[in-house]
Amino acid sequence: MKQELDILRYLPEIDEISDEDLKKKVIKVWEILWAQSKFEEIERVPVTVNTNYPHIVHNRSVIRMALKVADVLEEIHKVKVNRDILLASAALQDSSKLVEYEPDGERIRLSPLGESFQHGFYAAHIALEVGLPSEVAKAIMSHTYENSKFPTDLISKILFYVDQIDMAALNLDRWKKTSFIFR
Repeated sequence: MKQELDILRYLPEIDEISDEDLKKKVIKVWEILWAQSKFEEIERVPVTVNTNYPHIVHNRSVIRMALKVADVLEEIHKVKVNRDILLASAALQDSSKLVEYEPDGERIRLSPLGESFQHGFYAAHIALEVGLPSEVAKAIMSHTYENSKFPTDLISKILFYVDQIDMAALNLDRWKKTSFIFR
């Protein structure tokens, strides 16, 4: 039997979003994706199809690192980061894995949606559908190396880098050194 999802239990940082409407919409995206997911337990959704490490733990780490980066940028460089938008974007950056992956017996595979679309596409779509700002959808889309464009705004860049750093901590990063940079 599928567990009921109390996303604040797993990602309590969502409760730090000061804009109540924004917070409700972030929770709504999780509820929609969970209702569509074929997983019965959120802890079973992996960070990648090739590992058993829980995606929800990775997602929380990304949220916390993003907040710390924002704190440093604000303290040292006096750069103001919209914390509500950062929190909403960070909370949702990997939420589409609930429907991009699906159980296949003891294994996990890409779902038809995961095979057809870039990571983050569906969560960005649902975010817009529930009325979240386009900057949240943009950050969800551009946080991944799979996106055709490099992130252009600060919040998207923070998410891109902290997501990859967290993956590196799990020995799952995809970075390679090259002699040039694509722009």
